[in-house]
Amino acid sequence: MTRTSVADVTGDWWSVALRGGVALLAGVVMVVSPIPHQSHLLPVFGAYMLTEGIVELVTAARAARAHQPWPKVAAQGILGVLFGLVNLVGGGLPAVVRADFIALRTFVHAVSDISVARRLRTDGPAMLPAWHLLLAGIGSALFSVLLVVGPAVQARLLGRLDWLACLYLVGLGLILLTLAVRLRALSRVPPSTPPVSAAAH
Repeated sequence: MTRTSVADVTGDWWSVALRGGVALLAGVVMVVSPIPHQSHLLPVFGAYMLTEGIVELVTAARAARAHQPWPKVAAQGILGVLFGLVNLVGGGLPAVVRADFIALRTFVHAVSDISVARRLRTDGPAMLPAWHLLLAGIGSALFSVLLVVGPAVQARLLGRLDWLACLYLVGLGLILLTLAVRLRALSRVPPSTPPVSAAAH
C-alpha cells in the first residue's frame, strides 16, 4: 500500500490479507511441526518471504495497469522472491548469512510499513486504520534488529529463535488480517457516506 486515497488503499485489502494469512500459516507450521524448529526456521521463513514477494509482484502489476505507483512495491517483491529462494534452498550459504537476508528483508518491510502508516496518518482520511500498519512495522523492525545484534549473539540466537520467530509471524499475521478486514469493510462503504459514520472503533 503506497497511496493515501480511500479507494486506492482499501482496494489493496486482498494483498494485505494474503500477506497476513501467509505469515500466520508460517507461524503455525513452525509451532505444530514435529521437526525441531531450528532445523526448519530458515526454510519456513524462506517460503514465507517467497510467497509474500510473489503477492507484492502481483500487486505491483495491478498498480502498473491502473497507472498507479508501482516500482517500490515491485522492488520489494523482487527482494522477497530472491531472499526467499535463498533461504528456502540454502545454496550452501551459512545459516548466519541467510539470517542476515531475513533481517534485511524484514527491515525493508518495517521501514515501508512505518512510512506508509505515517503518511496515512498525516495525509490520508481519518477513517483509514494506520495504527495496524504502524504496529506491524515496529514489530518487524524489532525482529530484524534481534537478528543482527552481532555475529556471536546471532549464532546463539539461531538455536533459540524458534519461539520468537513463531510469535513474530503469528502476531504479524493477526495484525495484517485485522487490517485487511477493516480495509475490506471500508471498501464497501458508499462514496457518499460521511467519513465520521464510516469510522468504526
